Amino acid sequence: MTRSIPESLDPKRLEAHADLFDKLSKLRTLLGMLHSNGFEHFRSLDESRQADYLWTCMEYADWAYDAMLASDGLKDEA
Repeated sequence: MTRSIPESLDPKRLEAHADLFDKLSKLRTLLGMLHSNGFEHFRSLDESRQADYLWTCMEYADWAYDAMLASDGLKDEA
């Protein structure tokens, strides 16, 4: 006898949730690294390096948002 997978255990949603966790963990790590090095260190970086850090944070946040939507079933892919 086969049973259908309950909606709460849908593999696509579980994968999206794992992706959400991954992206938020990376964002938290990057922000923690910036904080632990001190914001003076960040300000001392050249503008292009500052922009790299900030764009990376934005990308992680955007990916996490997309993964959250997929985890909630509001988007087809993470």
